[in-house]
Amino acid sequence: MKTLYVSDLDGTLLRSDQKTSKYTNRIVNQLVENGMLFSYATARSYYTAHKVTAGMTAAFPTVLYNGVFVQDNATREMLMTNLFARKKAVDLIRELTDSFKRRASSAAPTTAIPKTEKDSTAKPTEVSIQNSAGCILSELCFLIYNAFGVQ
Repeated sequence: MKTLYVSDLDGTLLRSDQKTSKYTNRIVNQLVENGMLFSYATARSYYTAHKVTAGMTAAFPTVLYNGVFVQDNATREMLMTNLFARKKAVDLIRELTDSFKRRASSAAPTTAIPKTEKDSTAKPTEVSIQNSAGCILSELCFLIYNAFGVQ
């Protein structure tokens, strides 16, 4: 019986420059050539994972987006998808929306600081945390809908 070795990428196989080293590639590739079964699981997409593991042989399917997709690393065929049902996704987005609205309505305004040297003469303005929470919420809903998928 053979063992399948599955590794994380970020914080495990990748260096601080977000790439695998030549040494890691050489060792993993030698082990694979000698019969080791190897793959990786990551929160990344196929494209970003493939980019940072350039030079490494991972013939086994890879686990992407924290398990949302399992994709054949050689053919790019989608082998498995783990998506929320539409009602579950809508309920989750509503729950998150309500939570952000409650937090934002109870928060005090904050002062916006100019971000660039060019803006250094601009006066700081009062901004509502609700606006920030709304932006964050929109981005979060977009990520849930697109990254995790909805059936």
